[in-house]
Amino acid sequence: MQSTATPSDPKAFKSFSEFYPFYLTEHSNRTCRRLHFVGTSLSLVCLAMLIATGKPQYLLYGLLCGYGSAWVGHFCFEKNGVLADVNDEQSVILKITPESYGELKARGIIADGMLPKLENAFDALRFGVEKVIIEHALHINGESKTTLCLTQ
Repeated sequence: MQSTATPSDPKAFKSFSEFYPFYLTEHSNRTCRRLHFVGTSLSLVCLAMLIATGKPQYLLYGLLCGYGSAWVGHFCFEKNGVLADVNDEQSVILKITPESYGELKARGIIADGMLPKLENAFDALRFGVEKVIIEHALHINGESKTTLCLTQ
C-alpha cells in the first residue's frame, strides 16, 4: 500500500502513528522546539490565570503566547532544505539517497538536529511514503528544497 501523505497534504494521515514521524520532522530544530515549549508553558500559565481570576484577557494572552512562539520557531529557525553549509541558506542539497546520506553524515555535513529528521524521512520512504521533500514552510513547491528518495 503506497501512502502519498506529504507535508503539503497533512489531512492524508490516517492515524497518529502515520502522523507522528512527520510531526517530529517538523520540530527537529532545537530552537523551534524550545520556543514551542516556552509558548506552551506560558499558555498553560495563562489558562491557570484565566481559571483563577475569571479575566477573559488571559485567553487571548494564552493564544498569543502559544501560537506566537510556534510561528516564530517555524518561520525564523527552519531552513530551505538540507544545507551543505549551515551558514549559507543557498547551499541546499537538492537530492539525498541513502548512499549520499551516509557519505554526508560521515563527512559531518549532516549532523545534530537534521539526523532524526532524515532518519525518520528514510523510514517513511521504506514503509511506502511516495516521496519526502524538505523545504521552508513559506516556500512550499519552490525551487529551493531537498528531495529524499531511495534510488539514484
